[in-house]
Amino acid sequence: MPTVLKPKKSETADAVPTTSDLAVGEICINVADQKIYTRKSDDSIVVVSSVTSGGGSLTANSVNGTHIALGSDATGDIMYYNGTDYIRLAKGSNGEVLTLASGVPSWAADSTNVSGTSMGGDLGGTVGNATISANAIDGTHIALGSDAAGDVMYYNGTDYIRLAKGTAEQVLTMNSGATAPSWVTVAGGAGNAVGISFTSPTVDADITFSAGENGKSDGPLAITVGIAVTISAGSTWTIRD
Repeated sequence: MPTVLKPKKSETADAVPTTSDLAVGEICINVADQKIYTRKSDDSIVVVSSVTSGGGSLTANSVNGTHIALGSDATGDIMYYNGTDYIRLAKGSNGEVLTLASGVPSWAADSTNVSGTSMGGDLGGTVGNATISANAIDGTHIALGSDAAGDVMYYNGTDYIRLAKGTAEQVLTMNSGATAPSWVTVAGGAGNAVGISFTSPTVDADITFSAGENGKSDGPLAITVGIAVTISAGSTWTIRD
């Protein structure tokens, strides 16, 4: 007579055996749930088989990308839930973004990509390549930092920078290297400095240096016949080569 194996069983729905019910490796059947349980060596109770009306069921976390085929799958496609099943959404075109249309995802042109939009006002070009329009900059747009009334602006070879204003009766001249303007005090003391300049190398009008007044000019100079240059006592007129 054949041997009949009768594993432990339960006919109570949702009943799960415990470690007190099973030895390691022993099985138990819940007939109502159509599940087979066993006890592992770590004393956990696991389902080793489960049957539904359509057949066996998948265990948790058992499906990965290799098991999925939605039909006509192509590189870049995505999957979303339509309320009934997960379905395939074909990939979009280059530069498109994923957005919602009527509650479902779809690919659309990127409305935030405005790099090609034309600028306006004081700016020309596009958002992605903006330029300042010709003659758009006036004094109200410029701030060089620590600006004060009387300051001047000059180019240092890289940028326009601020030259702080000089003191009373100083004159603006070029530095010894002729690379930048600077404020200097003319010899003779404040209040007694007279700068002489000419638009031509010829002096064709009378000039008088009063006592204590000094002047500097670039030479060479020619004095027209009949023209008088009067240098009072205590004054100097320096003609630089």
